[in-house]
Amino acid sequence: MRDYEDIAVLIGKTLAAVIRNGDDSIDFEATTGESWRVYHSQDCCERVEIEDVVGDLEDLVDSPIVLAEESSNHAYPVDTQRTRS
Repeated sequence: MRDYEDIAVLIGKTLAAVIRNGDDSIDFEATTGESWRVYHSQDCCERVEIEDVVGDLEDLVDSPIVLAEESSNHAYPVDTQRTRS
């Protein structure tokens, strides 16, 4: 596995396996033998986990990936959101 790549590297790849490792990472293994792990290196006092997966991860196996993107609520973390006047 490589140290870091944009999630978009999965586009066009066909996956042989998708493995959820508890609440903190997911491994993707391509039919080419390449593999990637999606996870977050935590800072001091934060807690990051995979809260929910919509759909069945097995649906990603044996079909080319056509969309892979990252999103975050980093600008307005849930615990500190405030209504602006």
